[in-house]
Amino acid sequence: MRLTHYQTLIGSQIESDKKDIAEFSRAELGVYGYRAGQDIRQLLDDEPQHSAAVDTALAHWCILRHFPTRSAEVAYYSTKRFSAAAELLAVFATLNIETSDQETHFLHWLLVDYWQFAGRALWNHRVRST
Repeated sequence: MRLTHYQTLIGSQIESDKKDIAEFSRAELGVYGYRAGQDIRQLLDDEPQHSAAVDTALAHWCILRHFPTRSAEVAYYSTKRFSAAAELLAVFATLNIETSDQETHFLHWLLVDYWQFAGRALWNHRVRST
């Protein structure tokens, strides 16, 4: 499968997630409606508590291309994973890397497995070093 296909798919989902998050009420969003001045480090610290629910929601999305009902927390952290996936796909594209994996398997690797071994660490490093 061509990387451009995945880049389009992930990019579309990021835009869709932004709209979904905008529809949550302020009470539902709490800190997940992050605005400048709020402590994003708290969001980093809270992420492991929501990881299993996000993994489950993303595994569902990888198969069916839609989410089950998501909480504001799961929507927020899903968006972070889609953003990390988009960054990795951009790196793959510059290196001319293609994948021959079945689409569902590759997306699961990109959104769940990659996050576990590298995506979370890179997000933490980026935020804490600013």
